[in-house]
Amino acid sequence: MLALGWLLMSRPLLLYVDPVDYERAQVLEACDARGVVRACRSPCLACLPCVLHSKRKHPHLKAVHEVWSHALAKRMCERPEASEADLQRVQAAVAPAAGEEREWCRAALGRRARVAGVLCGSDGGLGTAERLQDALAAGRSNGVVPARRDKFLMHEVLRAAGLRAAAQVCECSLAVSC
Repeated sequence: MLALGWLLMSRPLLLYVDPVDYERAQVLEACDARGVVRACRSPCLACLPCVLHSKRKHPHLKAVHEVWSHALAKRMCERPEASEADLQRVQAAVAPAAGEEREWCRAALGRRARVAGVLCGSDGGLGTAERLQDALAAGRSNGVVPARRDKFLMHEVLRAAGLRAAAQVCECSLAVSC
């Protein structure tokens, strides 16, 4: 059983930050079609054929591991129509704090889990997704880059590289003078 656990848990998996709305179904369907799988944390012998023959499906296998950014989790939990089950589901899958990514990965996904990449379903979760990608799949990351999330910085980086960028003005103060 130990060898089976190693085989199952060493499979690559994807983290999906803020899996919301219609995109969620499309992403999961696309992952399933491409054979992106993650084995269950407590492997059973029934999973072995699925791992060895990736065309076969099994209910113990999932395409991605869903994670919520703190910002979106907070908004979801504040919704008046959120049920107790919704609250528990979201709170159980909140992304780790900065610096705790590796420990969280071992605890939440298993000691041998290998994060192959991170997807993001919301603008608010981009910082979380970028941080998780950098910490857990560093070979597929070029670091945490604030210009990826800040449109003003993005255009300044383009301009600094000698590329055309949108003309822009930054109002540094909200104070109004009369």
